[in-house]
Amino acid sequence: MNLKSMIVQAISKNLAAKDETLDAILDNSICTKKKNRERMKMPGLRWVKKPVAVAFAAALIMATSIITIAINLNKTATLELTAVNQSGSSVVAPGDTVTLTVKTSNQKDFTKGIVGLTMDIAYDSNRLMYTNETITSLLNDNFSVYANEEPAGTIRVLLYADDEALPLSGAGDGNLFSLEFTVKSDAEEGECAFSPVGYELADYTDGETGFELINVNPMPAAATVTVTKLPTINTSVTGNVGGTVTGGGQTPKGSNKTITITPDSGFYISSVLVDGSAINLNDLGSPDLALNKANSYTIKDVQADHSIEVTFKKIFYMVPGASIRLADKAALRFVTEVSEEFLADLEAKNIDYSLGTLIVPEDLVEGELTRETSKVKDIVRTMWQDDFFDHTEGYHVMTGVLTNIPEANYSRDLAGRVYIQIGGETGETIYTEETNVRSLAYVAHMAKTDPYRQPLENYYSKTQIAKLEEYAAHYTSND
Repeated sequence: MNLKSMIVQAISKNLAAKDETLDAILDNSICTKKKNRERMKMPGLRWVKKPVAVAFAAALIMATSIITIAINLNKTATLELTAVNQSGSSVVAPGDTVTLTVKTSNQKDFTKGIVGLTMDIAYDSNRLMYTNETITSLLNDNFSVYANEEPAGTIRVLLYADDEALPLSGAGDGNLFSLEFTVKSDAEEGECAFSPVGYELADYTDGETGFELINVNPMPAAATVTVTKLPTINTSVTGNVGGTVTGGGQTPKGSNKTITITPDSGFYISSVLVDGSAINLNDLGSPDLALNKANSYTIKDVQADHSIEVTFKKIFYMVPGASIRLADKAALRFVTEVSEEFLADLEAKNIDYSLGTLIVPEDLVEGELTRETSKVKDIVRTMWQDDFFDHTEGYHVMTGVLTNIPEANYSRDLAGRVYIQIGGETGETIYTEETNVRSLAYVAHMAKTDPYRQPLENYYSKTQIAKLEEYAAHYTSND
């Protein structure tokens, strides 16, 4: 016979209530042990919460029964409630799981240890939600634990030794049970308390022939958690092109939040705005300090929402198409614009770099055009051509010119691509995303028939027109 049955028997014998069910605890409750056993018509256990009522009931029981329930003022114990979220913090946010743990300590003069406990715990049901499925016994399998929310906002718990035979197990100092709650998504900021509003502990009497209630001293204090809205780090990329910004989102107050900024190939970090203000890009952290590499930025001691907007720009890009020289020696020219800002950053950090244009007949290219392509012509930049070409503000102009093209190759497609070598020959080579392909004959034909440059005499000299017609004569519709 377990504790519950013995106490129920004692109450029913002495109060002539054998057919009346004490249904405060077990009705509609969840038990972590023996969930599926038949409930039958077992009376639930409700220990009296008022000292006067307890004494009165104890007197009735002691008058007619060998099983006694009395109050022993010499035996004392302490109950402690603690509440933390999944990170072990009492500062919680919407969506967090809060675990409330009840433990006993400082047991004095116990015969066996705690063999039974009832407790009513009030909580803030406006901010927290209890699912009625989350009570966990923190004792061994010889104990059963039940919980039921009745009324709303109050969890009623019953824990008792459930051994198959006497003597029953006793729980010494340590954790007894835990309950789980979820912080509601719309929870307002503020403090939430888990307050014990009724509780009793039971131990054997000295002769292990009955049970007695134990003083809890001092009165158990409420456990509290503080609901706070988590600060959010909002990240964005200007135009949604050129790279990624990761690591944003919600973060605990007071924490440090690190954002990773990663340019796509051929792009670099042009600016970082934190809450609308530009930061010094030298404050970014990067293994080699180059702005075309992954960089990080840390916001320290986060207390409020922040925004981070990153602008990526192309390191360089080839101007579409190609142009020709109308001179004695046939030449095809590819034009590229290169970011002044990016180059200035490399120079400020004493990082070596070089630029060049690769040109080779397209039919010789297998796969991508690179510096390793067979028979490629590598035309290294030696000067800027800003004064000779219209160009985008903030970008330099460079050209790569292949000269002395033989007449047999006037109609042969030539592929051009530009690279930048960063950190010397053993460093990193970056190529333009574009590979331009044009033939001398095609460019001459397009120039000769350009409706915006007619008549030709208004734009070219007679010598230039003659060269234009010479080159264009090799154009076919298949070019």
